Amino acid sequence: MSNFSGPYLATTVAVSIAVLTATTPARVDACGASFPNQLLDDRLATLSGLPDGNFHYEMSRIAQTVPGLAPVSAATINPNAHYYMDEGERSVSEQVRLRTEHEQKTLSSEHAAIVAAMRGMTDARAAEQTGASLPAELRWYTAGAVAFGQADYALAQDYFQRVLALPGAERAMRTTWAQYSLGRSLANQQNWEAARAAFTELRSSVVKGAADPLELAVASLGEEARTAMSTGDWGAVVRLYNSQLAHQSEAGYASLLRVADALLALPDSDLKQAMQADEVQQMLVAYLFSGIAFSGSARRVATIFSELDTPARPLLDRLAAVSYQHGDYLSAERFLVNAGDSGLAWWLRAKLALRAGDKQAAQAAYVRAAKTFPQDESWGSYETDSGDYEVINLKCRVNGESAILALERGDYADALDLLMQGAEFYWLDAAVVAERVLTIDELKGFVEQHIYPMLASSEPAGSHIWGPQDYNRLLRELLARRLLRANRYDEALGYFADPELLDVATRYASARKQAVARWTASGRAEAAFAAATLLHQSGMELIGYEMAPDYLSIDGLFEWTEAKEPDIWRNLAELQRQQDSAADPDKRFHYRYVAVNLASEAADQLSPRSQAFAATLCHATRWILYRDHNKAKQLYQRYVEHGPYVAWAENFGQHCQSPDFAAAQQQQWQDTLLATRLALRPYKLPVLAGIAGLALFAGFWLWRQRRTRV
Repeated sequence: MSNFSGPYLATTVAVSIAVLTATTPARVDACGASFPNQLLDDRLATLSGLPDGNFHYEMSRIAQTVPGLAPVSAATINPNAHYYMDEGERSVSEQVRLRTEHEQKTLSSEHAAIVAAMRGMTDARAAEQTGASLPAELRWYTAGAVAFGQADYALAQDYFQRVLALPGAERAMRTTWAQYSLGRSLANQQNWEAARAAFTELRSSVVKGAADPLELAVASLGEEARTAMSTGDWGAVVRLYNSQLAHQSEAGYASLLRVADALLALPDSDLKQAMQADEVQQMLVAYLFSGIAFSGSARRVATIFSELDTPARPLLDRLAAVSYQHGDYLSAERFLVNAGDSGLAWWLRAKLALRAGDKQAAQAAYVRAAKTFPQDESWGSYETDSGDYEVINLKCRVNGESAILALERGDYADALDLLMQGAEFYWLDAAVVAERVLTIDELKGFVEQHIYPMLASSEPAGSHIWGPQDYNRLLRELLARRLLRANRYDEALGYFADPELLDVATRYASARKQAVARWTASGRAEAAFAAATLLHQSGMELIGYEMAPDYLSIDGLFEWTEAKEPDIWRNLAELQRQQDSAADPDKRFHYRYVAVNLASEAADQLSPRSQAFAATLCHATRWILYRDHNKAKQLYQRYVEHGPYVAWAENFGQHCQSPDFAAAQQQQWQDTLLATRLALRPYKLPVLAGIAGLALFAGFWLWRQRRTRV
């Protein structure tokens, strides 16, 4: 227990939660696609904000199971009801369906028919006569069910007790059913103590091995909780429903929500009395921390907390979190003094240190928090004010915030490492750092040194954020695309994992090399056009950016504005690195422009009189026509001014022939010969005279040679 007193609570809990009305931001539901929250987008908000807790997780964290009692199976989980409906309930329910199916499977057809006939009757004693041929446990239990359905609880109780009085071997099928229904009968007679004893005995029987096909032992926790509620034993109510939740019954969780609402509907005096129980305090703090309660309810609970004795130590980090969430940072600091070493406590200490400007202390607190949070501790999915979603895995979230500090101090590789440890949740952030902040060589060294545990399936499923991924593979392929963009072709090929994509990348690399190395201009043009065509077909996978401007991470389906201005957590050095690694051109689907430029370079190598010249420009126009009208217009204008007439020019940019590079080579030779003739035409007579002179000289020289030999 801490040393806090009642007067202290009056200046902490009440003050910290009472500011709820003025400080709680309104949630904004976004329309359209929902994306993972990026921690690096609004870094100040990431570091200063604290997501709401998760009521389900909070209650599960403190829930206690019944020793020896198994959790419920999927067959009997019903999140829409807080207790199992059994005998006497005439509404069609999942539980009745399960009961009926069980009887049909376990009873002979004759016995099943008799039981069904008995259930349709309204007179329990007449039903007992109808079932005279049944074993005693079936006859008496079913007759008791009929009495229960008619609200004759005394008679029902008598029948159920008859079943339980049988020797164990003679009531193997209906022991738990009779105990459960007996408890409900006693509860309906307001015999609360006896009812709770019956439910306790039921659970003891199941732990000892009694058959429980309908899993009534877990259901009895909810029934006993309802009985405890009738007597005002709120601590037992919370404990029992929470135990039901601990046995994986979502009915227990739904009931806890209703209990919280019921508690908050009590008069202040009754609520204060209920809050004497530790279980009630824990539940209400979890309720506040999870952001479920309205502001007025929060103020009421805060006031009552201030009038109670010191809260238990396990509540202090949660109370500090509530204070922090609602802007009472002084109270949050005071709670944390004795809050211990929980992950949440260290996370809050890190945030408070940042508010005080102590980055070194904040970093140390983040490290402690990351070590303290279990790997699998999660608050579930959380929706941000912008409508994005975030699955709050505590260790990964803390590492993500720590990565912001690493970026600010220039430890870029450390930042990427922290984000990659939670890539399942923050791949988009990791991609920004890998693609835009680290240099290519820094990233290459990082990839060679780091291999992360498999976070999900090794087979990518569509886009990189919707579906399981191997994030080691995604990082290697991101590096491969960066290397291709930098014309480091041979290095890039070693990082493509998919055989088909590797084949395309190999052909692309070869074409880019040949576009420079081939001897003939038409050969270089053919290679450049081949590379351009591969980009048109697979540019996103070959050289596309994971994030802006291409957004391979979401298959290029959407785009959004990314922060490009310096702020308190985004310095000029990082922005300069992002500028140096920007796409060229920095436009959406930039690889289409690269393909168009390659096709234009191919046209530069060709005779303007050739069909290939027209065809390459036609394809380039088609690739960009519906993306950049002005660029397409420029390409078409170039064809009009310099290209030959072709029959398909009427649909230029829509229907294009394949370039005939062989014919273009012939045209190139003809153009060269023609150009030579045209260049020599002004010098025709001197050239002819020179040729004649050379001929005369050669003839004279030959004549002299013959004379000499003679």
